[in-house]
This record gives sequence, structure tokens and C-alpha cells, in this order.
Amino acid sequence: MLHRLLKAFKMIEVPLVRRRGFFLHFPKAKDGRDLQLLYNDSQEVGYPMISDELLDQYRLSGEKIRVVRDGLPENDVRGIVVAWDDTHVLIRKPNRNVVKLDRNYIYQPAKEPRISPVD
Repeated sequence: MLHRLLKAFKMIEVPLVRRRGFFLHFPKAKDGRDLQLLYNDSQEVGYPMISDELLDQYRLSGEKIRVVRDGLPENDVRGIVVAWDDTHVLIRKPNRNVVKLDRNYIYQPAKEPRISPVD
């Protein structure tokens, strides 16, 4: 469906490669932009990216944070900040698994009331 829509708008030059129902990669748009990034940009909620200073403050204090990804509280990630780069943040969960998350999500202390992105 997405492929047909993008093809209708002449945004892609090559067809998507499919195997067993999953896309293996997103091709480049004609202007050189990655279609996966275009899709991610269309899903953005509009919250600003968390600053390096705030991430450093969370990392140094070891404070447990909550990462709000969507409207469902079950999908929140709770843990401590381990590292970050320009686009992603590494969060260590209580079970010691490490999760790589986008910096455009809502980051807040876990003890504060949850901020819903849909409101």
C-alpha cells in the first residue's frame, strides 16, 4: 500500500524488496532522501529533541526516567540513561537490557506524572 502510494507520487525509483512479507530495505527517493526517514518524520509528534545537557544530568544523577513513545502507558520504557548520540539514546532497563530509542520521544523523570503525547 505504501509502495503504491509513493510510486503514484513518483517519489521512488526502484521497487521495494520483499521477502516473506517483510520489507528488507527502503529505497531512496528521487531527491536522495531515505524513505524510512521520511516515514519516521511523518510519525513525529512535534516534541522537541531532548538536549545533551539534560541527558548528561540524567546520566550523572542515575535518576530513573520514563520514555513516553505513544499514547499507551504499557509501551513506556523506564530505566537510566547510559549513552546517546545525535539521534538516539541508550536506556538500561531494570532487567539490565539496553534499549536504543529515538531522541524525539518524551523523556521525563519516572516519579513525575506521565505526559501523554496525544493530548
